[in-house]
Amino acid sequence: MKNSRIASDFEVTAGEFGNWTHYNHRVRMGMDIFMIWNGSFESKEFTARLTAKGFPEIWNPTTKTIRPAIFTRISDNQVDVKINLNREESVLIVFNPNGNRLKD
Repeated sequence: MKNSRIASDFEVTAGEFGNWTHYNHRVRMGMDIFMIWNGSFESKEFTARLTAKGFPEIWNPTTKTIRPAIFTRISDNQVDVKINLNREESVLIVFNPNGNRLKD
């Protein structure tokens, strides 16, 4: 959030996020879960800095697939994750707080 003096848990560090692309962050069962959706008619490719601990995976609710995220650990609780979203697509980025993959 700009000018609010509140640190954001989601920041785009590279690429275009766009006006129709949004996110939501929740914690469930000790796991940070970011839902990111692209409401535009164009694909989006960007890198987002997420505040979360653990190993990030990308869960696609449409295709029911889980894949490891391409990420760079910035600090103990910050990660830069590469995100590619097709038009009108959403994904979940799920973090296991133990640092292990959630599913093989």
